[in-house]
Amino acid sequence: MKKIMHYRNVFLIFWLFPIFLLPFRWLSAVVKDAEILGAINGTGWLVLKNFPVIGWLYFLLTVALVWLHFSRVKEVVAPLYFACLVSFTTGIVLLPRIILGPTGLSQSGLFDSQAYYSLYVIALKPAFYLVVSSLLLTVITFFIFHILPIRKDRQL
Repeated sequence: MKKIMHYRNVFLIFWLFPIFLLPFRWLSAVVKDAEILGAINGTGWLVLKNFPVIGWLYFLLTVALVWLHFSRVKEVVAPLYFACLVSFTTGIVLLPRIILGPTGLSQSGLFDSQAYYSLYVIALKPAFYLVVSSLLLTVITFFIFHILPIRKDRQL
């Protein structure tokens, strides 16, 4: 049981990993039909600048997760935090589609050609894949160490 308690908060390491990836390029694409934007060489800082709600949600969830570490009511709020983590991770996964959508690689925002998918994958850089994988690992480890023990304690 002591080992489980030791690894219980490993999800915080995965959660904080995207902060270290902010200076690296997350996506790179040429945007059509938007002369203001043109070529996007987007780092994590540019994403935070253009989507401040994501930055604030990340900050608030980080404060809440650290509070969870020191809280005594973990069983009550852990499912709520889990839902917030899943929602935030889903938003980050959809972020390139929002950026490269209707004004990006295709004019209509839909799959206009077979080349769209390959261009979409090329536009995403390894730092973004690392961010997504670290957030997915956060969700998985949080579920294993915080949600499953609650369910086991509730069984008769």
